[in-house]
Amino acid sequence: MNEKELKMFEENKKLVPYCLKYFKYSKQEYEPLLQEGYLGLIYAIKNYNIEKGKFSTFAISYIKGYMNNYFAFQGEGFSVKLSSHDSRKFYKIQRYKNKDWFIKKKWGI
Repeated sequence: MNEKELKMFEENKKLVPYCLKYFKYSKQEYEPLLQEGYLGLIYAIKNYNIEKGKFSTFAISYIKGYMNNYFAFQGEGFSVKLSSHDSRKFYKIQRYKNKDWFIKKKWGI
């Protein structure tokens, strides 16, 4: 990292603990999440362009993304909010899957 990127990192490193509050109910330790958050911050600094808008808004999405990926690879899983339309589609698909399973079990197909 060059001096400009190091300066940006020092100015914005408080964003990582700020994003950590979204994961306060997880069973994971905080240290690995902080490390992943700092990696996300570094990646955001490398990919930031002034035309993309305010840096903090841009960086928070990368930081949270890295933290979420940590959960996904640790096998803990995390919940995803769905809109009511998407949740209806999801339940409809689940209902058809269960119906198909029931028919196969009942008729031995």
